[in-house]
Amino acid sequence: NDGNGSMTIASRMHNARALLEDPLLNEIFDKQRADAVAGWLATPTSDRDTRDWFWMLIKAQDALKASLQAVVDDGLIAADRLTDTPQP
Repeated sequence: NDGNGSMTIASRMHNARALLEDPLLNEIFDKQRADAVAGWLATPTSDRDTRDWFWMLIKAQDALKASLQAVVDDGLIAADRLTDTPQP
């Protein structure tokens, strides 16, 4: 944290990685996904609104995980650039 509320790339990467690896969060993600898939499968094909809702829940979770992974990847790229930069 730089004092004005924003986080450094390294701290953002660390926090995102911790969330992606958190056992409780992953347990919750897995349960939500299983519940959404079960709900989607149990919904009649004629009920498109409900089926779409379950699909959107699954896609939203995927997007959240992808966003967290992007923060980790950005941090790794930035760290790699720092180590590849020739020092005077």
